Amino acid sequence: MWIEQGTLNLSQFDTTDTNTTVSSFQTEIKPIVDANCAVSGCHVSNAQSPPLASYTEIKNKATTGATSMPKNGTLTAQQIKLIADWVDAGSPNN
Repeated sequence: MWIEQGTLNLSQFDTTDTNTTVSSFQTEIKPIVDANCAVSGCHVSNAQSPPLASYTEIKNKATTGATSMPKNGTLTAQQIKLIADWVDAGSPNN
């Protein structure tokens, strides 16, 4: 990055990227899915396909852009942003 900027003296500027936090799959993404998608009659085993119980199942569905879900409710703008940022960051299993 510094080289791409022409090796400028940037010491007087704040070059901290304030948007580098990636959502945690375990503490942020999975709880959203568990509460809104992996519920009775929806994305659970023997119901709507695919089940959304594992990291791989959630990652595969999230990266396809399932915008019409959840069926019986809506995600908040913050939840949608967390999931979108997680997908944009490569859907880390963190």
